[in-house]
Amino acid sequence: MRKIKAVIFDWAGTIVDFGSMDPVVALKNVFKSFQIDVSYELVRESMGKHKKDHIRDILTSASSASQWESIYHQSWTEEDVEMVYQSFNKELIHVLSTDAEMLDGVLELFQALRERGIKIGSSTGYRKDMLDLIINQITDERLLPDFIVTASEVEKGRPYPDMILKNLELMDIKDKQQVINIGDTSVDILSGLNAGVFSAGVLIGSNQMGLSKEEFQSLNEKEKEEIISNTQKKFEQSGANAIARQIGDVLEIINDLERN
Repeated sequence: MRKIKAVIFDWAGTIVDFGSMDPVVALKNVFKSFQIDVSYELVRESMGKHKKDHIRDILTSASSASQWESIYHQSWTEEDVEMVYQSFNKELIHVLSTDAEMLDGVLELFQALRERGIKIGSSTGYRKDMLDLIINQITDERLLPDFIVTASEVEKGRPYPDMILKNLELMDIKDKQQVINIGDTSVDILSGLNAGVFSAGVLIGSNQMGLSKEEFQSLNEKEKEEIISNTQKKFEQSGANAIARQIGDVLEIINDLERN
């Protein structure tokens, strides 16, 4: 029988910031400052990657590349990527310093995991100084993971497995069969699979779902179920080993794995 010893969570869109709105808004604002109009859909496509790679992906899109050439009379360069990245960092720091909110059910889940002796790890595409802005707003220490690894602490960000492998090193866990990775994007899922651990997605509140808390709550039940179903299909296409409807349902995934 398998015994789960650790669960590694992504941050934005998984345990904090319903809909992963902070980086989405920051990216849209920054590209707007460069006179580039990007859609929410385009911004969300590469969510979960290191932010410099994310910006590069946006600039590579046909729409953004065309707009850049039209405005600046040349194709974008790596210097431009760096310039947008630095502007994004400043904008994101401003956004992150004001409105960190953990998702409903995280406290109860963390308490249940600790009662079972399961270690709680975490990974994020944010730099350490950015994540610290979120952590400083969390007044209940029970909401904090036991282990935290940021993109600035490893060589390669997602979809590479570096952050998950660093978590395992800090936890002193050798058997990857005893570990679950939880995320809200296709890139999160892929990083877990690349690390060789069980990799699961969470539907409600995810970047994959693509709605703010207010937008989701404004839907009627039929509309909610439709978008949840569509989000589930996206995770299935990403190769997720399991899918939780909401964060608290991660316990059911653990129970199923330990029973089987």
